[in-house]
Amino acid sequence: MDSEEIEKRTREVYHEIHCEQGNDESIYDRITSMISHEFFQVDESFFNDKICLDAGCGSNVNGTRALINLGAKKVHAFDLDVEPSFIETAQKFLKKFEGKYELKSGSVLDIPYEDNFFDFVYCNGVLHSTTDLFGGLSELSRVTKHGGTLYFSIFGAGGLFSQITKVLRNEYTKNLNFKSLIDNLTEQKIMESLNLIYTELEKHDEPIINKIPLDTITSLIDNDLILTIKDRIQTPIYDETPIDDVVNWLENNGFVDIKRLTRYPKFNNIRQFLSPLYHNYESDLAKILFNEGYLHMKALKK
Repeated sequence: MDSEEIEKRTREVYHEIHCEQGNDESIYDRITSMISHEFFQVDESFFNDKICLDAGCGSNVNGTRALINLGAKKVHAFDLDVEPSFIETAQKFLKKFEGKYELKSGSVLDIPYEDNFFDFVYCNGVLHSTTDLFGGLSELSRVTKHGGTLYFSIFGAGGLFSQITKVLRNEYTKNLNFKSLIDNLTEQKIMESLNLIYTELEKHDEPIINKIPLDTITSLIDNDLILTIKDRIQTPIYDETPIDDVVNWLENNGFVDIKRLTRYPKFNNIRQFLSPLYHNYESDLAKILFNEGYLHMKALKK
């Protein structure tokens, strides 16, 4: 794929995922509520009168909504505007915030704003799916005011889960049956497969069905989990970047007070068992499974 094809495919994947997230109240509330003063380690007046950017905002603009709710004076948001257009969808999620936001089409690799424009720049889960992560970071830096704050999240390097994901992503590009399975994966299809398995287990008097009832297994699966699987596998690019490279870049480009943020994410599916490791990313088990894990980075531009 050339860069234009990559952008188009990436936008198609995320448009579908973001629309499903936005149409599921429990998922949308979950991802929006994770964006908080506590997470950013700021006081409750921090966003008052601040002009913010939601870079690569996505079709459900959950970051834009959250920043407005945190007190931002205005949030500018942009994303790639290939078909289907994200703007019409995004406006539906921002109906009650007229005058508090502005939507534009654009790329994080060529941000459509002038230098030193924003007090707070927010870019969640975007850079690792671009063709030039540090080029995107340069653009985010460019539009951040001196004295302003930059937040971005990307995948760090390594871990067993990373290796598994790479195998699955590779299989997705080569195996049409596997690609079809992922593209058409739904909660209902997983439930049908589990029902088949448990029916067979019951026929053969397997004792495990009493130790781990079907209801217990199905309670750990929801559409939020399905969308996470699609996010990890369907996108053309899902790069990892060592945290040392990120910190060095920030230091060499005029940023100070560089912090890695953490939070305890809430889930209603099997990822509940991973939340303690996401939060305590330096624990031994977290290091084995995720190594550097998901990097939430915050820094101040001098």
